[in-house]
Amino acid sequence: SRLFSVNAIGFMAINVIPLRLGEAVRPYLLKEQDNIDLGVSVAAIVVERLFDFTMLLFMLLLVGFAVDLPSHNIEIGGSAVDLIALGQRGAGVMLILGIVAVSVALSMGDRITGWFNNHGGFGRFISDVLVGFQEAFGRLRDEPTRGVIAFICTAVVWGTTIIAVKIALYSFGLPHGWDVALVAWTFTLTGMTFIPTPGFFGSYEACCAGALVLLGVASLSQAMAFALVLHLGQFLYLSVLGVIFLVKEGVSLRGVVRSSLA
Repeated sequence: SRLFSVNAIGFMAINVIPLRLGEAVRPYLLKEQDNIDLGVSVAAIVVERLFDFTMLLFMLLLVGFAVDLPSHNIEIGGSAVDLIALGQRGAGVMLILGIVAVSVALSMGDRITGWFNNHGGFGRFISDVLVGFQEAFGRLRDEPTRGVIAFICTAVVWGTTIIAVKIALYSFGLPHGWDVALVAWTFTLTGMTFIPTPGFFGSYEACCAGALVLLGVASLSQAMAFALVLHLGQFLYLSVLGVIFLVKEGVSLRGVVRSSLA
């Protein structure tokens, strides 16, 4: 329940703070209120994002090979964008960079932390973060079952989200096959990941509606209405949940964000 509270506040911050700067909120809260080492919490979020990129890449590959799309291009800002290619390249690159960064941190840890530690001040802070990072990944390496369980949980979360999209399509009276739900959410998630507009407004609607129009299951007006309602539903849910736990924790979003980015 404690971690749920921190995540509720963190995900609300991610949704309302531009450029995903809200990502800093969760490590800050865990450090300040639970005395969890910053490096450990950052390492946990890195694992979370690596699993997310892995699932996104899998979904993009599945859409690219298993779903018969007339085209992969959708209109964003008046320009045609091949979202499948963009997402595959982006997710692949981020996944590779993440694995390389983790490998370097583990294999050259002492030399890197020593170099930062010798520069005092902010360098010592980076060194402390890297030490916690190394310890966290060392535990994960020694107990790989934890990583497997986390990956299974990631798959369940995204599978549940696709089911929710499928139910929303049904409620709008639109074709709601698994292929439609998969394409709609995959395109939406790709847009949110690589076009991080404030609150994801604009990129969410363009990619979600573009997927439905591309599949030929809705007119542009129907697709935009669906995308807007789906987005507002998710946005309001995260916002209300975040506010509830802000009150519970006795903190303000502005104060938490300022402190976490300081």
